[in-house]
Amino acid sequence: MIFDASSVYKAIETGIIEKLANEKTLDLSLYELGNVVWKNVSRKNLSSEEGIELVNFLSEVLSLMDILTIGTKSDVLEMAIKNNLSYYDASYLYASISFTDILVSEDKKLLGAASKCGIESYSIENI
Repeated sequence: MIFDASSVYKAIETGIIEKLANEKTLDLSLYELGNVVWKNVSRKNLSSEEGIELVNFLSEVLSLMDILTIGTKSDVLEMAIKNNLSYYDASYLYASISFTDILVSEDKKLLGAASKCGIESYSIENI
């Protein structure tokens, strides 16, 4: 299964990290998750020290997973345009199609696009 950043975050938030072990995500997940932490620090929801600890923890969690790199592809952009998705979200859809794998996301729009493309997809609570 390929997990997007929203499902990785949900697994951490709900204490079901074990569902991530030996599964896949994209290298871009660490950047997406890091941006969530940065926003929380910039909004004073977390201290800088808490943010640093959280990013280190996220890095440890992601080390349990196989990290896929798909690079920059025009196919991803075409998929984003066709399905009205962000380039980030289209990257996960592209990976699921390319690797013929299940997509796990908390993003309803992405799950709908996956279904439209014939890709099996679930939210993390349903796996």
